[in-house]
Amino acid sequence: RNDWSSTLPTANNSFFYPSVSMSFLFSELLKESSVNNFLDYGKIRSSFAQVGNDTGPYQLTTTFTRTSILGGFGNTNFPFGNVAGLMAGTTIGNPDLKPEKTSSFEVGAELGFFKSRLALDFSYYANKSKNQILSIPIPSSTGYGFRVVNAGEIQNKGIELSLRGTPVRTASGLSVELYLTYTRNNSKVVDLLPGIDQVVLDGFSGMSIVAAKGKAYGEFYAVADAKDAQGRTIVDAETGLPLPSPS
Repeated sequence: RNDWSSTLPTANNSFFYPSVSMSFLFSELLKESSVNNFLDYGKIRSSFAQVGNDTGPYQLTTTFTRTSILGGFGNTNFPFGNVAGLMAGTTIGNPDLKPEKTSSFEVGAELGFFKSRLALDFSYYANKSKNQILSIPIPSSTGYGFRVVNAGEIQNKGIELSLRGTPVRTASGLSVELYLTYTRNNSKVVDLLPGIDQVVLDGFSGMSIVAAKGKAYGEFYAVADAKDAQGRTIVDAETGLPLPSPS
């Protein structure tokens, strides 16, 4: 698949992302062997895919918005009568944006045993995302609050396991099936912008959600309470409030 996006600059608006998959039903080769007495179905599979993504409109340039002035009896919005009014937006656009791209690799197996009384499905995957389009905070001394960038590389690896068993199956049609599923994903921020080790993605109540180099994507960041050598919270003798940790 190839997309051409009108929200990206002309030099980078075309992005190609292919996919390929293959599987091998090895149980077909074992029908005449003794393995067929307990293995009904066996398949191994593998796939590789890339996914591209663009961004929303008006991310390439720094735009203006309608002016709104907060007053004592409400807001005054422009244009006000015949008076026009615009103010600079809070985000600096990026005319050199590139599309995001995620590459994923997966291998897996499907097995069925004892006349479909027991089935197992296992997958291992590894994903790598590059050039995420983010609006990162910048110093307010620039006159703006954010800047649109392509930021770094994020890696995800994990497994998915599902197990199905039918311990009860009667001639009258009654059956009892049990399902077990297990998933685990490990994410890691491999790289960010040059010279930047942490980017704030969001936050609330004194806590930030960040992408920090070498750590999982979306970790919480906050200043914890200071502790003594025994792990007890250190409290300010005058205010009675916990003291913040120096780190």
